[in-house]
Amino acid sequence: MNLPMSKIGRFGVISAILSLLLGLTLAVFPAQGSAMAIASTDNVSMMALSSAKAYVKSTSDPDIVFGEAVFTELTEGLEIAVILNNAPPGTHAFHIHTVGSCDENGKAAKGHFNPADVQHGYLPEDGFDESHAGDLGNIEISDDGVGLLDLVIPGLTIESGEYAIAQRSVILHAQPDDFGQPTGNAGDRLGCGVINVTAS
Repeated sequence: MNLPMSKIGRFGVISAILSLLLGLTLAVFPAQGSAMAIASTDNVSMMALSSAKAYVKSTSDPDIVFGEAVFTELTEGLEIAVILNNAPPGTHAFHIHTVGSCDENGKAAKGHFNPADVQHGYLPEDGFDESHAGDLGNIEISDDGVGLLDLVIPGLTIESGEYAIAQRSVILHAQPDDFGQPTGNAGDRLGCGVINVTAS
């Protein structure tokens, strides 16, 4: 199986602008800066059914904020928009984990969100029958610490049903997800954020 590259989507066209914007704003207002960047690039969020957010912080120093993941429930599925700044460069696995806790250097988040008890995979391509509900693949972090990921996953929800992600955690891993079993060999947990509902 080929290693899927991070899904940049419509953010790819304006990545240079976002990099400049994030570099200027996150230095002073990390959370507000990245939220403004997302709002300015995705007008469809105005029609959201509900939304949630996770601030991704370093597991070794919680005062370091890498960025955020914004979850927007749309009629076509759950949009996951991740914007990281000041994150470690390279390819890193990015997953949703079961428990909404970043204690113990992220280990308290437990394993991948996997309510159907299936094998590890890549959710956008393999679906719920052949991948964990938290298997979001990888995010590519540039040399200047900026990473962008944009996915829409039909079937994931924020609060209702088997595949609800509220009060779970996102984890930024030290290594890429190689899609091997049982969890992709992604290594340590560098960043963690609890997914909290922001509107419904």
